[in-house]
Amino acid sequence: MRGTERVRIQAGETYRFIIGQYTDNTVIEILQPPTNHSQSEVSYDEQTGLVNYYYTPEDEFIGSDEFILFYEGIIESPAQHFITFKITVTE
Repeated sequence: MRGTERVRIQAGETYRFIIGQYTDNTVIEILQPPTNHSQSEVSYDEQTGLVNYYYTPEDEFIGSDEFILFYEGIIESPAQHFITFKITVTE
């Protein structure tokens, strides 16, 4: 599945995308990393079983950023997913 997420955040704010519940077969890759980030990472929460992606823009960055996330093997949706994130960072 391919899709696009359009997100608007304020400068200094962290965006969290909940990918879903991971399994032993979960694969997640940042295929195209964002260019203007201070944080771009996938995090596994062992207490909830959720996998999350976190994006924080660079300090003082205002504008647009984009990245592509690939994942498969999530309990809610085991198929392959390619998601393009289009982030707009405002003041």
